[in-house]
Amino acid sequence: MRDARPGTTGQGVIPFVILCLVILGAGSWTGDAAAAEDAQPLRLAFHVHTGVSDGAWTARQVLQEAQRLGLDGVVFADSLIERWEFGLPPLRRLARRVIEHPSVLRWGAASYLQHLDDVAAKFPQLIVLPGVTVSPFYRWTDVPLFRGGRLESWHRQLLIFGVDDPRVLSDLPVVSNAYASWRVALRHPWRLWPLLLVLAGVVGWRRRPRGARTRWGSLLVLLVGLLLLGNAEPRRTTEFHPYQPDPGPRPYQEVIDYIIHHGGVAVWLHPALTSEGAFGGVPVVTSPSPELLLQTHGYLGVGVNYWSEIKPLAPGREWDQVLLAYCQGKRPQPVWVLGEIGFHDPSRPLNMVQTIVYAGARTPAAILDAMRRGRMYAQFNAGDTPVVSLTAYAVVDETTQQRAGMGETLQNAGQIHLVLSGTQPPGESATTITLIRNGVAVHQEQVADTSFTWEWREALPPAPQVWYYRVMLQRGTGLILTNPTFVRPRVPPSSS
Repeated sequence: MRDARPGTTGQGVIPFVILCLVILGAGSWTGDAAAAEDAQPLRLAFHVHTGVSDGAWTARQVLQEAQRLGLDGVVFADSLIERWEFGLPPLRRLARRVIEHPSVLRWGAASYLQHLDDVAAKFPQLIVLPGVTVSPFYRWTDVPLFRGGRLESWHRQLLIFGVDDPRVLSDLPVVSNAYASWRVALRHPWRLWPLLLVLAGVVGWRRRPRGARTRWGSLLVLLVGLLLLGNAEPRRTTEFHPYQPDPGPRPYQEVIDYIIHHGGVAVWLHPALTSEGAFGGVPVVTSPSPELLLQTHGYLGVGVNYWSEIKPLAPGREWDQVLLAYCQGKRPQPVWVLGEIGFHDPSRPLNMVQTIVYAGARTPAAILDAMRRGRMYAQFNAGDTPVVSLTAYAVVDETTQQRAGMGETLQNAGQIHLVLSGTQPPGESATTITLIRNGVAVHQEQVADTSFTWEWREALPPAPQVWYYRVMLQRGTGLILTNPTFVRPRVPPSSS
């Protein structure tokens, strides 16, 4: 039932003929790893910080460097807010310690978006997408007074983009948000209940009762009301707080749902990250949390930047489990992979990690649309030099000659023919190609030619099951992670 015939072609006559036929007769995928005739590969630096938050460069310097390196665009993602506080009960808001660093909300969300628009206008050849990095939740596991305390989960982060309304950013439901508008208070008027005590105290005082004791009682009610009002948080954007036990995925799902409601997208960042540091002398620790990829839904994808963080993307791990759940109808949409540079300073080249997007036009809207549909792949370079490059990719039904690229679905397929081509600089090491089908690494092969074409054929069983293929290309520190192509096998009509 299955006829798998992997193979590589090098610089001989047969490979040359195959490549010429591909170029002449299959223009819908040559030079376009997404198999779309009108798409063009756009190289993006995804997840870039500036001096607005904790970056070393200004937005102008970043775009100058992107232009010098030949990038097509930048997705900025300054920290929405970097603010942590600990209050002593029962009046945590009045008796508290606050640590705060520069951030988008401290700068002003409207000012931040306008600033990026102004800078982008000076680089018309580059595509600029504004975004923010969000830490929806953190919690204390010890009292941070003097030199004590321990803060956890801060670096469990989402990257939010596709939103151009500063009010949406200002009111994001994150634990540390102290900059929300009064619209939030209007949606939760009961949080201002101490006003009733203030009003009762004022009325009691102004009525001038006969007994001084009653009047002093009114004054006490007034003072207690004012104290509780000062301790209230009417603009709190979430019901979660940093003094509770770990709430699991709920704070993150709340942010994802909020952003989807307002037309934006959310991407999980470095879910396998182990982070240890300090803010204001307070230890900050974040443990890996790849399980959140399975426990949350509605997000666009997962971004990775360091080699140690690709474990959730290994065959059979969390990413494949999410994709399998989609194929089985248990999730409404797939999840895509993105390469995130996590750029803070020039210690890492801006183009060291890229997301290559196949968009129909050089516009932010076209890029966002292509990302939503998974028309992209992640590429890791050695410094600013590509170690391996992908030049073509397609999954073809040999019977109907229908084609599908990354993020697309091939319908009613029978005999599958996966073809990819790429290039690599001359050297001793070869590129290892790993084919993953439905979460299982079904084949691995090395190619050594500087220009190569690799193929895989197999017959799909006639079963009502959705399959997917994705590929990893690795050479030294270079890596390419393609997004999946889905295949629905041809199912013969049942005989009566």
